[in-house]
Amino acid sequence: MVRGFVRFCAVMLACLGLTAMAFAESGSPAYAGSTSPPKAKHAHSHEKITLAISGAQDKKSAEMLTSALNANGLKSTVRESKEKPAEVTASIEPTSDLSTYAKAITAVNTPDKMTAPPTLSVVVFATLTKDSAKQIMDKLASVPGVDAKNSKADVEKGELWVRISGDAKVTPTDISTACQSAGVTAQMTKGGKGKQT
Repeated sequence: MVRGFVRFCAVMLACLGLTAMAFAESGSPAYAGSTSPPKAKHAHSHEKITLAISGAQDKKSAEMLTSALNANGLKSTVRESKEKPAEVTASIEPTSDLSTYAKAITAVNTPDKMTAPPTLSVVVFATLTKDSAKQIMDKLASVPGVDAKNSKADVEKGELWVRISGDAKVTPTDISTACQSAGVTAQMTKGGKGKQT
């Protein structure tokens, strides 16, 4: 009886194996010609954004700020920039928490921290009017993690500098959503102006 049961199991396993092979060869789009399931497309969709980092008054400060970003998973290089904040292009997920990078930046004890404290802003590019810029700033004021008071808009250049406070989670998606709710489609890298709707 045991021998018969073992033989029955062996036959069943053989049948299952043949069925699986026939299914794979029949042109199943998921498994055809493959022994593993297809990988999900865009599992980690990154987008490029422009960051403005102040406090890089000299080479040493720039290196310290770069190290702080790299230690927190943001692979970018901050260049020395005395006159205005250094602009850095980074590739991150739209749902990444920008406050992590803001906290890392503000914690750096650069040589000139008292007179030029390190800060982090996201640069948003869009076609702006005085009214639309004000509307966006009003919307940003209600976004946790954004320091709207120290954010600024340059209508002529078509730029918004959104200061990240570091005291609450905020993502690039949150900032884009605030712009859209003000009727402006914005981009976070140069190369094309957003459109007003």
